[in-house]
Amino acid sequence: MADGSIFDLEEFKPYKKRFENKAKELNHRRAYYDGDQYRSLLSRLKWLQYRVGKEVRPLFMPLARAVDIDAGIIPGGWLLPGETDENSGSDVLAKVEARDRVFAWSNWQTKGVLYVHYGAQYGVSATKVSDLREKGRITITPVDPLNLLLIGPEPGEDDPIMSLWVETKVDSNGDEYEFAEVILPDIIRFFRSGRPYAPPGYEEENINTLEKVPYCEVRHIENGEIYGECTYKKAMLLLDELNNLATDLANSVEKHGSKPQWGVFGAEPSDLRHDEDSIWFFPLMPRLRS
Repeated sequence: MADGSIFDLEEFKPYKKRFENKAKELNHRRAYYDGDQYRSLLSRLKWLQYRVGKEVRPLFMPLARAVDIDAGIIPGGWLLPGETDENSGSDVLAKVEARDRVFAWSNWQTKGVLYVHYGAQYGVSATKVSDLREKGRITITPVDPLNLLLIGPEPGEDDPIMSLWVETKVDSNGDEYEFAEVILPDIIRFFRSGRPYAPPGYEEENINTLEKVPYCEVRHIENGEIYGECTYKKAMLLLDELNNLATDLANSVEKHGSKPQWGVFGAEPSDLRHDEDSIWFFPLMPRLRS
């Protein structure tokens, strides 16, 4: 496990709760796609899971398929203002040409599918612009919004004032550590397990040549919520009710299935106490002669 975090530092403590809340919500949404919600539900039902599972599984299977369908049919690109006009000016055509060139550098024909996939699964997609002008290009890459927190913008501004990228990595020894990247319009900083860190080819602090925070988040379905609406959000509300019922059933199974009540028929009655260490005695009723 990682032995330190950027959120242990006083500078970043104010953002810890926001990052955790976002991760909790997006992980909850992802659990319906990858089946964790279904498996977690069944694991609590113990011996009942085999009977209940075959009834519940078909309710979860279409969710992953819905995401895959969205990723397959929704284009991952975007249109520029005026692009579809018949009389588009030369300035618009130049921007379209520049966009298509960046898309080609970014292999967007393939990676654009991931951009839509994240949106359908989480309700929000994220991209990062990488400044590779020394190599003659700039690229746009879809990134997992689960690891990203954008701060700002300030009132009257459109761009975020800071980004936090936090993820768990594994070193050459197989040990986990937290890697964090902090970007402001003028500087880029790196941290490892909450301590300043210089990745290969970088310093601990580097000039941000883009002069902007290079991350952007877009909602998949605009519904006014901070993380938008994922493809199966409405189905989640019904399945959450099912989960609540299953949780009550699981609690009952855990309470009574792990602590059986013993009973002996044909013995004298005694004071009844409901626990696994006591025995209930039930006398046999006399048979009536016909």
